[in-house]
Amino acid sequence: AQNGLISKSNQHPLSYQALRTCLATVAKLIRQQQAENPDRHFSVHCPRIGAGLGGGNWTHIVEIFRQTILASGIDVFVYDLPQ
Repeated sequence: AQNGLISKSNQHPLSYQALRTCLATVAKLIRQQQAENPDRHFSVHCPRIGAGLGGGNWTHIVEIFRQTILASGIDVFVYDLPQ
């Protein structure tokens, strides 16, 4: 979902549409795993993907998580990594 790093010549390397597609695919794969393993709990753990060197707006990225992963009933845990 990200093409390179944020720079003067690449102000917005993150593609929100590509991120939406990726997270929708992750949700689909997790739903398949849940169907095959109903006794297991699946969740997504990640840093604030796309908001740092990707140049994305975290508020917008959260909404994409809500519409894809969270809408599928899958828990999401986001971690702030040390600087």
